[in-house]
Amino acid sequence: MASMSLRKRKYRQRRGHRLARVATWTIRFRDCSGRARELTAFRDKAASLELERRVQRLLVHSAAGLVDPETCRWLETLPERIARQLVKFQILQRFQQVKPLPQHLEDWRDVLLDKGDTQFHADVIHRRASRIAGACGFNSYRQISGSAVLGFLGQLRQGTAQRRGISNQTFNFYLQAIRQFCRWMVNDRRATDNPLTGTTGLNVRLDRRHDRRALTEEEARALLEATRGGPVRAGLDGGARALAYQLAMETGLRERELLSLTPSSIQGTIVAVEAAYSKHRRADRLPLRPAMAAAMQQYSSGLPAGSHLFPISKYQARRMLQADLKAAGIPYRDEAGKYADWHALRHSFISFLVEADVHPRVAQLLARHSTITLTMDRYSHVLREREIDAIGRLPALDAPAVPAALTAG
Repeated sequence: MASMSLRKRKYRQRRGHRLARVATWTIRFRDCSGRARELTAFRDKAASLELERRVQRLLVHSAAGLVDPETCRWLETLPERIARQLVKFQILQRFQQVKPLPQHLEDWRDVLLDKGDTQFHADVIHRRASRIAGACGFNSYRQISGSAVLGFLGQLRQGTAQRRGISNQTFNFYLQAIRQFCRWMVNDRRATDNPLTGTTGLNVRLDRRHDRRALTEEEARALLEATRGGPVRAGLDGGARALAYQLAMETGLRERELLSLTPSSIQGTIVAVEAAYSKHRRADRLPLRPAMAAAMQQYSSGLPAGSHLFPISKYQARRMLQADLKAAGIPYRDEAGKYADWHALRHSFISFLVEADVHPRVAQLLARHSTITLTMDRYSHVLREREIDAIGRLPALDAPAVPAALTAG
């Protein structure tokens, strides 16, 4: 490999026929294939000399098939203009640091699928991270910055005259997606630094957009009764829909978990949820009431193996429940602004547990919550009523006092 040279190119001025030099230094060298190259460096000679030394080291390592950590760290700080030139010279094929960001994002989605995530989950978080990267103009990983990400998400929160801003929860979902991608880049040794370290989400409690409520026992019975006698909706008759609602309120299954069930999921008095569909990515085995187990066995026995027990989409499921709630005379959104959607059936399950005086730790296990605090928060539907009842049992201190002699007699 020929030695490098650092020089300033000359050009002839239009007037005076004098030779002048450009302000920027140029590095001349031959690449691994012997082809002559010119790399536009910097105005500063010292910085250009350092770049020359780095490029020479890069050529030596590329010829030997080496990828050393020091060069990787240097590439992460390399100006985009210099990186584009080296990519054009086909010198950086071995280095992930200059790979276009969309390719990294696609690789990340493939890894999520290989780990067992569902196509839906992988697509959702990939789409969120890609939206941030596109809106912020991130073409490479080196360009990602916490201030730019938070600035874009802050604009989404503000919204526009035509569109309402996103909630704090949605803000956190987007931030979580791009942070997860950056952690993967570091763990996969495609990068040495996480630019989003230290970024934090927002307090969800300060911006509630879709609070759920638990159905009362009377409302739950009314919903099941009205559904059984209702028409076919989304291809499911009333009996099948009522069975789905009752299963959700007796097990706490989430909407996506419920729609993933197949005949093999019903295993005697157990309903099994695959790890790919469980929220915490672990296989779950939930107990069934004997009557529910018998009903599910009878319902699933006539279905083909591998088919879904409730073959509908999430959109169909939501429209279906709203229609059945209306038929039962139950408001989808009550006066307090709380919703009775699919997740409200899970809230109902937890509230029924506390009404039955189930120990909080047992309720936490049945609800599959990570902390007892989360379970107790869900208890608030019932605990508030118990608090009011307890206050009503306090002695009436404003009543006139009874003389001690009368009480003694």
